[in-house]
This record gives sequence, C-alpha cells and structure tokens, in this order.
Amino acid sequence: MAVGSEGPIHRSLGRNKKPRESMSTTALYNLVQKRGELIDKANLQPHDLRRTYAQLGYETGMPITQIGVFLGHINIETTQCYLNLE
Repeated sequence: MAVGSEGPIHRSLGRNKKPRESMSTTALYNLVQKRGELIDKANLQPHDLRRTYAQLGYETGMPITQIGVFLGHINIETTQCYLNLE
C-alpha cells in the first residue's frame, strides 16, 4: 500500500500488518529507543533525529528557511537554535 503525500508520516502496523492512521508518541519513542540500542546509542531520542536532519540539510546547503518549513517551525529563530546558530 503506497502512502500519499498527505496524512501522518509515521504510521503503525496493526497485528495484521496493515497500516493504521498514525503512531502514538509513545510508540515512536520506543521505536527510536530500540533502533538506537542497535547502533550503540541507547539514549537516542526522536528530537535527536530532528536535529540531525536539520544539521545535515544545513551542511548540504539547504536554505535555513526550507529546513524550518520541513520541521514545522513558525520562526526562523527556532531553526537557528536547532542549528546552534547565532
């Protein structure tokens, strides 16, 4: 089943392996924790992934305004904080 361009990005799979509408924040947290343990990052948090996404985008030349839009930031200052920019 293909996921369209609208709706939740993270989806859970039910017991029958069919996608549900969305994944709870607790389920997402647990998923990130389990995957973090597999790469020796036992304390990996979902927000760490957001910061990494922002940093990688910035380092490859993605405009900071675009990074902010993708992260859902209203103010550019929030994105600058993510990137530790003054």
